[in-house]
Amino acid sequence: MKVAVVDVDKVLSQSEAWSDSLDEYQRLQEQMRRSLEKHERQLRVLRAECENAPPGTDAAVEERVRLEAALREYEERKGEFELKLHDQRIESLSRLFNEISDIIRSYAVENRVDLVLRKQDLTVSPSQPVELGVVVTTVHVLYARESYDITDAIVRELNARYPGEIRER
Repeated sequence: MKVAVVDVDKVLSQSEAWSDSLDEYQRLQEQMRRSLEKHERQLRVLRAECENAPPGTDAAVEERVRLEAALREYEERKGEFELKLHDQRIESLSRLFNEISDIIRSYAVENRVDLVLRKQDLTVSPSQPVELGVVVTTVHVLYARESYDITDAIVRELNARYPGEIRER
């Protein structure tokens, strides 16, 4: 039986697609943050106008209606942004992990590998002992001979297939 291991964390950290995906996510997050800040400034102005309107007047009622409508719009916009960020992340991760899975499967078939296991580094930083429990419970391979590690081949193929769409924008 021929066995191989892949360090998925290393594949991700060295993947151009992963790096671009993170950059795109951060760009979108920043764009949305700026847009929400603009709405928040408008809300502060509307609140001030509402507070300064003479109580019991038609103007006060109108200001209150405008403020409530702006608050509803802000909450709707915020919800849409959060959903868009979530959807972008899920789509990006799904596409990337499907690609990685396809590459591993192709490598295994081409190289007559019977079993590919996920490799993980067991190193835990002294400043983060909480990681220890997570590492111990999630590790799949405690040791593998270096010749079994196909991680670099997977990274090379993943990056070779990546068209670099985000970097070119």
